[in-house]
Amino acid sequence: MTIHGCKDVSGLQEVNRGLVDSWLGSAAQEERQKMLKRMVRTATISMTTRERRIVNFRFGVLGKELSFEEIGQKMGLSAQDVEITFVAAMSKARRFVDETASWLKAELKRPASTTHTSGLAH
Repeated sequence: MTIHGCKDVSGLQEVNRGLVDSWLGSAAQEERQKMLKRMVRTATISMTTRERRIVNFRFGVLGKELSFEEIGQKMGLSAQDVEITFVAAMSKARRFVDETASWLKAELKRPASTTHTSGLAH
């Protein structure tokens, strides 16, 4: 399903949970929550304040995870407006993560810098 040309990402939260669980193991529930919250905070850098608030509410960064309806009630928006904003915000987050990953790959391919020495003769 698409909303105003944006891909539906309603299953993204479950996919992220599954990935993090597979990395950490199911016994690390609290650590998984901390890691997910850090990931969300990092990914929200490129978002507007409104988008950031919605994503934080949705992923439970500010407490419990909220539905689009609950977020809308808190912010005075319709559930549909919250969902549309969430989808746009997740698209920004994906671009941010992709750009960061590309930069990291390029940095890792660069040769290690040589130790800088002063201009003194040895």
